[in-house]
Amino acid sequence: MDANCLLLHKAKQLTKNDKGFELVKKAINSEPARRVKASKNGKNYAIRFPSRKMAAIIQAESSTIEFPKLLEAENKSKILGIFDQPPQASSMLRNRQESQTQTKAHS
Repeated sequence: MDANCLLLHKAKQLTKNDKGFELVKKAINSEPARRVKASKNGKNYAIRFPSRKMAAIIQAESSTIEFPKLLEAENKSKILGIFDQPPQASSMLRNRQESQTQTKAHS
């Protein structure tokens, strides 16, 4: 069983509803939303990491935050998968009086 099939199977077990499973499924089956680039000021680097866990190249932009976390995720057995630049997801937020709704996009 390849990594994506295993992740889909586990996601189906762990998600509480179909909408949550569909979000996870979209992230598992999609290509990265964008290709990372090095910053012009030299603070961020375009890092390409060959992940054994995902059998794919995983991108990272930050050598101080993203890349160390990527290495940690690669080596932790409790972490099932790593996705670089997943597709955008959105959430709806309501104020306490439920009179206003705001949609936020997350990437």
